[in-house]
This record gives sequence, structure tokens and C-alpha cells, in this order.
Amino acid sequence: MLTRGLVPYLRPRLTRVAREELNILQNCVQVSPLSDRTDQRFLDDLAHSPFTTQGAYRSLHINDERHPDAARIWATRLPGKVKFFGWLLLLGRLNTRANLLHKNIRRRDEANCELCQGVLETDEHIFVHCSRAAAVWSRLGISLTPSAHKTPWFIGCSLPLPDPARADAALVLLWQLWKARNAKIFDQLDLPPAEIIRRAAKDLDVWCFRYKRTSHHVRAWRDYFLSRY
Repeated sequence: MLTRGLVPYLRPRLTRVAREELNILQNCVQVSPLSDRTDQRFLDDLAHSPFTTQGAYRSLHINDERHPDAARIWATRLPGKVKFFGWLLLLGRLNTRANLLHKNIRRRDEANCELCQGVLETDEHIFVHCSRAAAVWSRLGISLTPSAHKTPWFIGCSLPLPDPARADAALVLLWQLWKARNAKIFDQLDLPPAEIIRRAAKDLDVWCFRYKRTSHHVRAWRDYFLSRY
């Protein structure tokens, strides 16, 4: 690379931003001394701490405003994959077809819901208005207002069930609705509402050990799901 330069290794016709970044990198390379010692990587921060991806992320986002509801998602006792799903849902960054359309990955005629003819597949449609979701909420005796899927701690407030596990139970239901959507698209498997509820109840049963002293709250939600499926 030092002999031939960086350009031969890059694709032709770089964008303006890429050319600017290349100039910055070339300037850095010119003043970087080389030695036979093992490379050491440090973060460019005040502590000059060893490089980690976590540290790099924190350095890049140290001035970001914290989302007031993000802590509610991460405070649940659910597995990390479900928390991450809830976080993406809260930020509106799930790979729905509407988002893929926005990124120019899909055309408009390819961005509709699999079940609802001619309706753009947004996250609100998947979890609130879609015929599958509507059937699940109706079966559970829950009515959702627009954007309610982004605040699972308010879902089912009218039900006589424990508040401490409300967000967790609702997030598991949303998770299973997302998985049912993916099953329809990728496996051509159309899960009925009862099966989605049953799978949510099974998840709560399997993950109940995570709650210890409040496990009886989770079991109350699980039993309610089972009574409605």
C-alpha cells in the first residue's frame, strides 16, 4: 500500500465524500511512523484507552441526546435479541418494507403488506392495523391506538394484570408478531392469531426464570395468554 498508494485498491469514480475521506487518510498515512513492533490500537480520547468497539461507539455518541423511553426497553428482563428488537421498534428502524423503500432497496409496488392488499408495510401497520395484528389484539381484549406499539408498557392497561410485567409481556407479543411477519415472507407460513399468542405464552414460560421474585407477575400474563389462545 505504501509503494502503490491506496487508489489501486479502491473502486473507480469515488463520490465527493469518499474523495475527501481518501485525502484525510492519505495525510494520516504520510505522518504515521512504521516499526517492527506489534501494532497497538488506542481510542483518540482523553484517557487514550485501548480500542474496543464499545468504547468507539460511546466516543462517537457521547453528545447524543438520550431517548427517554429507551431505558424502559433495556430494563426488561427479556433476552438481548428481544430488547434489541424493541429498541429498533422504538426508533422506527426495523427493516419493514416501508423502510426498505425509503432506502431504495424496494420499489413501491414491492413494499406492501403480505396480508393487506395495497397497504404500505410500515411498522405501525404490522403491529397495529394489519389484519393479523388486529386479530391478536382483539383475541386478547386489547385495543391499540396509533403508535401504541412503541410504548409496550402502556399496552393492556385496562386488563387486571400486574403492571411490573406489562412491558415485558407486550414486548414478547410484538416480538412474536414480527416473527410471524417474517415467517409469512420468508417461509410462506401463515401463523393464525391463536398460534402467535401461544408462542408468546411459551416464551414467557421459558424466560420466567429471569424474573426471580417477580416471576409470579410473568406467570399471570402467561396464564392470561393461554386462556385467550
